[in-house]
Amino acid sequence: AQTAAPTEPPPAPATALAQPVTAAQPSPTPPPTPDAPTSSASVVLFAGLGLLLLGGLGFILTRRGQ
Repeated sequence: AQTAAPTEPPPAPATALAQPVTAAQPSPTPPPTPDAPTSSASVVLFAGLGLLLLGGLGFILTRRGQ
């Protein structure tokens, strides 16, 4: 029982950490919609907001580390 207990817990946190990363990652290529410029603009805007959020989180984490 002692040898089995330490090996079981690690998989659960790993999967929990993997889920937000995959969910946060946007699709690398936006859907092709040449006739709708507003949709492409919104995609660019959301991508910029995501980059700003990631940059802010990274900045806070680096400052907190110091």
